[in-house]
Parts: sequence; C-alpha cells; structure tokens
Amino acid sequence: MEKNKLTRCLTPVSRPETWFQGRSGTRVWRAGPRGFTLIELLVVVAIIAILAAMLLPVLSKAKVRAQGIYCMNHLKQLTLAWILYADDHNGTLPPNNQWGVNAAGQKGYGWVDGMMDYNASNRDNTNTVLLMKSVLGPYTKSPAIYKCPADQSVVEGLGPRVRSVAMNSYVVGAGNEGFNKPDYYSYKKLSDIIRPPPVNLWVILDEREDSINDGFFGMLNDNVVNDCPASYHGGAGGLTFADGHAEIHKWRDAATLKPVNRGGTYSRGGSAPNDMGWLWERTTARKN
Repeated sequence: MEKNKLTRCLTPVSRPETWFQGRSGTRVWRAGPRGFTLIELLVVVAIIAILAAMLLPVLSKAKVRAQGIYCMNHLKQLTLAWILYADDHNGTLPPNNQWGVNAAGQKGYGWVDGMMDYNASNRDNTNTVLLMKSVLGPYTKSPAIYKCPADQSVVEGLGPRVRSVAMNSYVVGAGNEGFNKPDYYSYKKLSDIIRPPPVNLWVILDEREDSINDGFFGMLNDNVVNDCPASYHGGAGGLTFADGHAEIHKWRDAATLKPVNRGGTYSRGGSAPNDMGWLWERTTARKN
C-alpha cells in the first residue's frame, strides 16, 4: 500500500503529447504546446499598445469628420425649412427675434425662440416643445436638427441642451432689427437678398456653447466678436447660406478658437479680423 502511494507521487504530471513518424520508421515523442513566457506576453502587449497609439488619431479624425457631415445635414434641413416657410408666406422670411421673444414678450413666434444658458431654472434649455412650437417647427419635424452632434453642453440638473444654432441678425424677417446698423441691409423677404447674393449670404450657423443665448446671432462689425461661432469640427464650424448650401469653415483667430468656458459665458469683444472679416462680408452689405 505504501509502495503504491510512493509510485503515484513520483509519476510525472500528464501533459499533451504528440507522436509522429521518424525517418527510421520509429515513433518519436514530442511534448505538446507550451504557454507564453512573461517576456513574450509583454512583447505582445507592447505591440498592441503601439498599434492603438497609431490608430487612435485616425479614429478621432474620422469621428470629427462624421460629426461635421451630420452637422451640415442638420443645418441644410433647417435652411430648407426656412426657405419653405418663405415660400408659404409670399416670400416673407420667418421672424428672427432678439432675446428669444417677440415684441410682445411672447415665445414661440420666431424662427426659434427661448434662451440657452446654464441655469437649471431655465426650462428653455431642454424644452423641445418650444422648439417645435416656433414657426419653423412644422417644417422641421425633428428637434434633433437644432443641435450640432459635437455640442456636448449640459445643464446640471436638467440634462443636455436642445439647441446650438443661431441666425444672422440681418436676416431678420419680421423680427427686431434695432440691433443692426441702419446703413446696412436687413433682409425681410427672399427677394431682398441681392447684395450679397444668396450664395454668399449666410443664414444659420453653429454658435459655441458659452456664447449662445437667443437664436439671434449679432454681428457688430468686421473685427470684433460679439456672438462667437462654434469650432467643434477640428477648429471649424458649420454654416448655411440663403441658396440652401452648407459649409464647414475653418476659423483662424485666437478669440474665436479659445477654449470653451463650460458652465460660464464667453468673453465678448475680442479682436478677430480674419474670422469676423470673412463672416461680415457674408452677413450684409452697405446700402447705396
């Protein structure tokens, strides 16, 4: 009995074996497959890390490009709704109301109304009903197109905000044009858009999350930033034009590209001659 116990203890642990025919016809035994050594495992991990480091920038660029495509699609749908509204109202453009209300202080009578901020008591931030109640609501059908997919702004206690877009203050329709310079054109009807021509007059753009408030994008002149366009797409932002086409435009000035002040307010008044100059040329034109 004791001998049998000793024999079992001395028996090697079994492992997978492979037998194959040798050259002399004899059967030759070969040990089965073995596991990775620690060095081999570390080499594999290092190779995977290198490949990931090479692929992540490519994937990140692909994501930015995809968001830009979605952004342009949203903006084009909004501009098509803007054109359809004008066609249904004898060429009159939808009201572009400063401060998110009409002259009587009422919401829901402009192309889009309400105010965006970071105040949890302001229900406009998440109110999709108000979006669809505004005059473009019946033409847009979906509240999702009022926001760029790259805008991740959230109001604590409420959730994601519903809008990232604003409209050229000179494309005013029946809205308040008191902000605009009187010696420059304000456009009330489609037929008013002659200078600049529709292909060169921007209508709707994405505004950065710390700058946006109402749907009225105020332009002061060709140098100073009042409202600031968004640069969510690799330093670029989406905008549409009165002929219906959309673009992703690359911004250049530090005042336009400075980091977003999440939860705060954009500091207005910065100099941006390249970006505001480019935008101003496509905003309005001086009257003769």
